[in-house]
Amino acid sequence: MKTFINYVEGNKKSSSAVNQLTKSLDAHGWNYELVPGVTPATLDDNEFPWQLLDDGRLHRWSERFPAKFTIKKCCFFNHLRFAQKVLAENEPMIFLEHDVVALGPQPENIDFEDYCFLTMQSAFSPPSILNKKFKKWERKLKEFVPEDQPVYDFPPDYPLIYQKNNVYNGGMLTPGTSAYVLSPSGAAKLLESAEKNGLEQSDYSYNSNVMRMQAYYPSLFALQKHNPGLSNKL
Repeated sequence: MKTFINYVEGNKKSSSAVNQLTKSLDAHGWNYELVPGVTPATLDDNEFPWQLLDDGRLHRWSERFPAKFTIKKCCFFNHLRFAQKVLAENEPMIFLEHDVVALGPQPENIDFEDYCFLTMQSAFSPPSILNKKFKKWERKLKEFVPEDQPVYDFPPDYPLIYQKNNVYNGGMLTPGTSAYVLSPSGAAKLLESAEKNGLEQSDYSYNSNVMRMQAYYPSLFALQKHNPGLSNKL
Protein backbone atom coordinates (compact mmCIF):
# COMPACT_ATOMS: atom_id res chain seq x y z
CA MET A 1 0.00 0.00 0.00
CA LYS A 2 1.49 3.34 -1.05
CA THR A 3 2.06 5.87 1.72
CA PHE A 4 2.54 9.61 1.24
CA ILE A 5 3.79 12.21 3.72
CA ASN A 6 2.44 15.71 3.17
CA TYR A 7 4.78 18.44 4.43
CA VAL A 8 5.61 22.13 4.01
CA GLU A 9 8.74 22.43 1.91
CA GLY A 10 11.37 24.81 3.33
CA ASN A 11 9.64 25.18 6.71
CA LYS A 12 11.81 24.40 9.76
CA LYS A 13 8.94 23.23 11.95
CA SER A 14 7.64 20.93 9.25
CA SER A 15 11.14 19.57 8.54
CA SER A 16 11.66 18.80 12.24
CA ALA A 17 8.32 16.98 12.42
CA VAL A 18 9.06 15.04 9.23
CA ASN A 19 12.40 13.91 10.67
CA GLN A 20 10.62 12.39 13.68
CA LEU A 21 8.02 10.76 11.45
CA THR A 22 10.48 9.24 8.97
CA LYS A 23 12.65 7.88 11.78
CA SER A 24 9.62 6.05 13.19
CA LEU A 25 8.62 4.79 9.74
CA ASP A 26 12.13 3.55 9.00
CA ALA A 27 12.29 1.80 12.38
CA HIS A 28 9.14 -0.16 11.48
CA GLY A 29 10.11 -0.86 7.86
CA TRP A 30 7.58 1.37 6.07
CA ASN A 31 7.85 2.38 2.43
CA TYR A 32 6.81 5.99 1.85
CA GLU A 33 7.15 9.07 -0.33
CA LEU A 34 7.46 12.74 0.66
CA VAL A 35 5.05 15.12 -1.09
CA PRO A 36 5.41 18.92 -0.79
CA GLY A 37 2.07 20.46 0.11
CA VAL A 38 0.24 23.43 -1.37
CA THR A 39 1.15 26.72 0.28
CA PRO A 40 -0.22 30.27 -0.09
CA ALA A 41 2.70 30.95 -2.45
CA THR A 42 1.83 28.02 -4.73
CA LEU A 43 -1.97 27.96 -4.42
CA ASP A 44 -3.79 27.99 -7.75
CA ASP A 45 -7.51 28.62 -7.28
CA ASN A 46 -8.14 27.26 -10.76
CA GLU A 47 -6.93 23.79 -9.76
CA PHE A 48 -10.24 23.17 -8.00
CA PRO A 49 -12.38 26.13 -9.15
CA TRP A 50 -15.40 25.28 -7.07
CA GLN A 51 -17.62 27.44 -4.88
CA LEU A 52 -17.40 27.43 -1.10
CA LEU A 53 -19.86 25.26 0.82
CA ASP A 54 -22.78 27.40 2.05
CA ASP A 55 -22.56 28.20 5.76
CA GLY A 56 -19.36 26.16 6.03
CA ARG A 57 -16.31 26.68 8.20
CA LEU A 58 -14.19 27.57 5.18
CA HIS A 59 -16.79 30.11 4.09
CA ARG A 60 -16.62 31.65 7.56
CA TRP A 61 -12.82 31.95 7.39
CA SER A 62 -13.08 33.65 3.99
CA GLU A 63 -15.22 36.41 5.48
CA ARG A 64 -13.52 36.90 8.85
CA PHE A 65 -9.89 35.75 8.52
CA PRO A 66 -8.64 35.87 4.90
CA ALA A 67 -5.09 34.69 5.73
CA LYS A 68 -6.36 31.68 7.69
CA PHE A 69 -8.84 30.96 4.91
CA THR A 70 -6.03 30.69 2.39
CA ILE A 71 -4.10 28.25 4.58
CA LYS A 72 -7.18 26.10 5.16
CA LYS A 73 -7.90 26.12 1.44
CA CYS A 74 -4.32 25.00 0.73
CA CYS A 75 -4.81 22.17 3.19
CA PHE A 76 -7.97 20.96 1.48
CA PHE A 77 -6.32 21.13 -1.92
CA ASN A 78 -3.68 18.71 -0.60
CA HIS A 79 -6.40 16.19 0.22
CA LEU A 80 -8.18 16.72 -3.08
CA ARG A 81 -4.89 16.11 -4.92
CA PHE A 82 -4.42 12.94 -2.90
CA ALA A 83 -7.94 11.79 -3.74
CA GLN A 84 -7.21 12.33 -7.42
CA LYS A 85 -4.09 10.17 -7.13
CA VAL A 86 -6.01 7.37 -5.36
CA LEU A 87 -8.70 7.48 -8.01
CA ALA A 88 -6.26 7.59 -10.93
CA GLU A 89 -4.23 4.62 -9.69
CA ASN A 90 -7.37 2.80 -8.50
CA GLU A 91 -5.90 1.51 -5.25
CA PRO A 92 -6.13 2.43 -1.54
CA MET A 93 -3.38 4.74 -0.30
CA ILE A 94 -2.29 6.17 3.05
CA PHE A 95 -2.08 9.92 3.69
CA LEU A 96 0.14 11.16 6.54
CA GLU A 97 0.52 14.66 7.88
CA HIS A 98 4.01 15.57 9.02
CA ASP A 99 3.27 15.59 12.77
CA VAL A 100 2.52 11.91 13.49
CA VAL A 101 4.74 8.95 14.42
CA ALA A 102 4.37 5.32 13.39
CA LEU A 103 3.55 2.81 16.13
CA GLY A 104 4.06 -0.40 14.18
CA PRO A 105 4.75 -1.99 10.78
CA GLN A 106 2.91 -1.16 7.59
CA PRO A 107 -0.07 -3.50 7.05
CA GLU A 108 -0.26 -5.32 3.74
CA ASN A 109 -3.97 -4.72 3.53
CA ILE A 110 -6.73 -2.89 5.44
CA ASP A 111 -10.27 -4.16 4.93
CA PHE A 112 -12.39 -1.00 4.81
CA GLU A 113 -14.84 0.68 2.45
CA ASP A 114 -14.15 4.40 1.91
CA TYR A 115 -12.15 6.08 4.67
CA CYS A 116 -10.27 4.59 7.61
CA PHE A 117 -8.71 6.84 10.26
CA LEU A 118 -5.41 5.55 11.66
CA THR A 119 -4.82 7.79 14.71
CA MET A 120 -8.01 7.46 16.76
CA GLN A 121 -6.33 6.52 20.05
CA SER A 122 -4.52 9.84 20.28
CA ALA A 123 -6.95 12.06 18.35
CA PHE A 124 -8.73 13.12 21.54
CA SER A 125 -5.60 13.38 23.70
CA PRO A 126 -3.10 16.25 24.09
CA PRO A 127 -1.82 18.04 22.06
CA SER A 128 -5.02 17.64 20.02
CA ILE A 129 -7.40 20.58 20.51
CA LEU A 130 -10.24 18.03 20.72
CA ASN A 131 -8.97 17.00 24.16
CA LYS A 132 -10.44 20.11 25.77
CA LYS A 133 -14.00 19.16 24.91
CA PHE A 134 -13.98 15.41 24.36
CA LYS A 135 -11.18 14.09 26.59
CA LYS A 136 -13.36 11.42 28.23
CA TRP A 137 -14.59 9.86 25.00
CA GLU A 138 -11.30 8.22 24.00
CA ARG A 139 -11.57 5.90 27.01
CA LYS A 140 -14.69 4.33 25.49
CA LEU A 141 -12.99 3.24 22.28
CA LYS A 142 -12.61 -0.42 23.18
CA GLU A 143 -16.37 -0.75 23.61
CA PHE A 144 -16.84 -0.36 19.87
CA VAL A 145 -13.97 -2.45 18.52
CA PRO A 146 -14.92 -5.94 17.25
CA GLU A 147 -12.64 -8.60 18.71
CA ASP A 148 -12.18 -10.43 15.41
CA GLN A 149 -11.16 -7.48 13.20
CA PRO A 150 -9.17 -4.26 13.58
CA VAL A 151 -11.45 -2.00 11.50
CA TYR A 152 -14.62 -0.58 13.05
CA ASP A 153 -17.28 1.97 12.13
CA PHE A 154 -17.46 5.28 13.95
CA PRO A 155 -19.95 4.44 16.76
CA PRO A 156 -23.48 5.90 17.04
CA ASP A 157 -22.59 8.04 20.06
CA TYR A 158 -19.43 9.44 18.47
CA PRO A 159 -19.24 13.03 19.75
CA LEU A 160 -17.71 15.00 16.86
CA ILE A 161 -20.68 16.02 14.71
CA TYR A 162 -21.01 18.62 11.94
CA GLN A 163 -23.14 21.49 13.24
CA LYS A 164 -23.44 23.95 10.34
CA ASN A 165 -26.77 24.29 8.53
CA ASN A 166 -25.98 22.65 5.19
CA VAL A 167 -25.85 19.22 3.53
CA TYR A 168 -23.18 17.99 5.99
CA ASN A 169 -25.31 18.73 9.06
CA GLY A 170 -25.38 15.83 11.52
CA GLY A 171 -22.51 13.96 9.86
CA MET A 172 -19.80 12.34 11.98
CA LEU A 173 -16.50 14.14 11.37
CA THR A 174 -13.00 12.76 11.15
CA PRO A 175 -11.04 13.92 14.23
CA GLY A 176 -8.43 15.61 12.06
CA THR A 177 -6.66 14.33 8.97
CA SER A 178 -3.39 13.29 10.63
CA ALA A 179 -3.27 9.76 9.18
CA TYR A 180 -5.82 7.86 7.13
CA VAL A 181 -6.22 5.40 4.29
CA LEU A 182 -8.53 6.29 1.41
CA SER A 183 -10.05 3.89 -1.13
CA PRO A 184 -10.96 4.73 -4.73
CA SER A 185 -14.65 4.78 -3.75
CA GLY A 186 -13.90 7.21 -0.91
CA ALA A 187 -11.78 9.38 -3.20
CA ALA A 188 -14.59 9.56 -5.75
CA LYS A 189 -17.11 10.52 -3.06
CA LEU A 190 -14.87 13.26 -1.65
CA LEU A 191 -14.22 14.83 -5.06
CA GLU A 192 -17.85 14.56 -6.12
CA SER A 193 -19.07 16.16 -2.89
CA ALA A 194 -16.54 18.99 -3.05
CA GLU A 195 -17.46 19.81 -6.64
CA LYS A 196 -21.21 19.51 -6.13
CA ASN A 197 -21.62 21.02 -2.65
CA GLY A 198 -18.58 23.29 -2.41
CA LEU A 199 -15.20 23.50 -0.72
CA GLU A 200 -15.04 23.04 3.06
CA GLN A 201 -12.32 22.66 5.67
CA SER A 202 -10.51 19.32 5.22
CA ASP A 203 -11.51 17.67 8.48
CA TYR A 204 -15.13 18.73 7.93
CA SER A 205 -15.22 17.36 4.38
CA TYR A 206 -14.51 13.81 5.53
CA ASN A 207 -17.82 13.01 7.22
CA SER A 208 -20.46 10.30 7.32
CA ASN A 209 -22.86 12.26 5.10
CA VAL A 210 -20.30 11.84 2.32
CA MET A 211 -18.80 8.41 2.92
CA ARG A 212 -18.50 5.50 5.34
CA MET A 213 -16.30 6.52 8.28
CA GLN A 214 -14.18 3.79 9.87
CA ALA A 215 -11.09 3.59 12.08
CA TYR A 216 -8.27 1.14 12.78
CA TYR A 217 -7.54 -0.39 16.19
CA PRO A 218 -4.98 -0.38 17.63
CA SER A 219 -3.98 2.87 15.96
CA LEU A 220 -1.10 2.67 13.51
CA PHE A 221 -0.04 6.24 14.31
CA ALA A 222 0.01 8.72 17.18
CA LEU A 223 0.24 12.49 17.22
CA GLN A 224 3.65 13.93 18.01
CA LYS A 225 3.95 15.66 21.39
CA HIS A 226 4.55 19.05 19.78
CA ASN A 227 2.17 20.29 17.10
CA PRO A 228 3.92 22.52 14.54
CA GLY A 229 0.73 24.60 14.39
CA LEU A 230 0.97 25.33 10.67
CA SER A 231 -2.72 24.83 9.94
CA ASN A 232 -3.49 28.31 11.28
CA LYS A 233 -0.31 30.27 10.53
CA LEU A 234 2.05 29.59 7.66
